Amino acid sequence: EDVTVLKNWFKDAGHKCCMCDSGIGALHQCRHEGCDMWLHLTCGRSIGTCSVQHGENCFGFYDETKLKNPPWTLACPKHSEVDPESIREDSLSVEQLVSLAKSYPPEPVPPKPFYKMTGAERKEYWADRENLRDFFAKVMSNLSGAKCVICEIGHDPNDTNKANRYCPKCGIFSHAECADPDRGEDGVCYSCRFIDENKISDKCVEPQCHMCNTSALAGGPLVKTDAKPMSMKKWKDNKAAYNRSLYGPNNFCHTLCGLWHPKCTSMDGGQKIDCFNIVMAD
Repeated sequence: EDVTVLKNWFKDAGHKCCMCDSGIGALHQCRHEGCDMWLHLTCGRSIGTCSVQHGENCFGFYDETKLKNPPWTLACPKHSEVDPESIREDSLSVEQLVSLAKSYPPEPVPPKPFYKMTGAERKEYWADRENLRDFFAKVMSNLSGAKCVICEIGHDPNDTNKANRYCPKCGIFSHAECADPDRGEDGVCYSCRFIDENKISDKCVEPQCHMCNTSALAGGPLVKTDAKPMSMKKWKDNKAAYNRSLYGPNNFCHTLCGLWHPKCTSMDGGQKIDCFNIVMAD
């Protein structure tokens, strides 16, 4: 089993074994809730003072209902209850574990992202056939063309609708029919057009989806939404607060969020999403 990704995660997180003080190999966190100690299984078994709960033996899996601790877990010495009489005489000390860990050769450092490699580093990286295969697989997948963020269908180079293109401002690709039927051939999406039309106003803020609270860059094209409170009693004396609320003019959601929510309906030929049934009046 390839555990490279797991090992790299331990390195990035800065975890080390509390026994041998080494970050080589895979680590386990102490099962005691709130304890941030990590240790190797081999170190826990070798030192003798760590509680190690295996999940199976040569006869098969243990019955979890009969185990004192969850299977496949271990605890650091502080949170272990080990009978001193059961500690083996050949158990290793912490000093011995540290000395053994230092005798192991260092693990190879994972390669840098390709764009950060020097020419010499790229040549060495490509010398590995597996790395070369992965590199070409990624390059070839990039040649498959853009995919619409709504329907995930690839861009057809023979498409005559010039509005089906990347938004020249935010760079998001979508079909006009999926996200914004009325946009022009320049391909500028609705949220970018809204910003351009209102940027001279001090009150203009970047449109965000009021369902997932992220921008167009995070979840695709935004469309206008419509929602009205059950009563204007709360809002009639505070117009500014009303304009800042989910009922105000700066009210958007991602096309995908609007399609996903069962209580949303499409309005105006797909130009607006009716959110009346999901926005609370108070």
